[in-house]
Amino acid sequence: MSADIELALIGFPERELPSLENSLPSRYVVENRTSSGWGAVIRATDENHSEEVDASIGDFLAGLEGLENLISPHNGVLRVAIYNDKISCTFRLQSFEQLSKFGVVLEISVYPSAD
Repeated sequence: MSADIELALIGFPERELPSLENSLPSRYVVENRTSSGWGAVIRATDENHSEEVDASIGDFLAGLEGLENLISPHNGVLRVAIYNDKISCTFRLQSFEQLSKFGVVLEISVYPSAD
């Protein structure tokens, strides 16, 4: 099983994308997906997500701590895509505290593994 994690800031102004990118730690990049309706999408460049989805989400959000005021006004969606050859997956987040600090909702999708 593997997971892909990104944070979509829906409605983030396109003209402010360079400012957002400059505010992020170096392990993150910003993709401009305004044309598809997802706005600014923050992704980690070190896609070393563990097999534990909960730990991966925690690690992803921990790197953005201190930027809550920049992120929370933009209708954020933490998007987690899980790839599993059995096409079923159950996991439990230990805490929604990190999500609430950023004012984001969680979207989970499960897809067949490419392996």
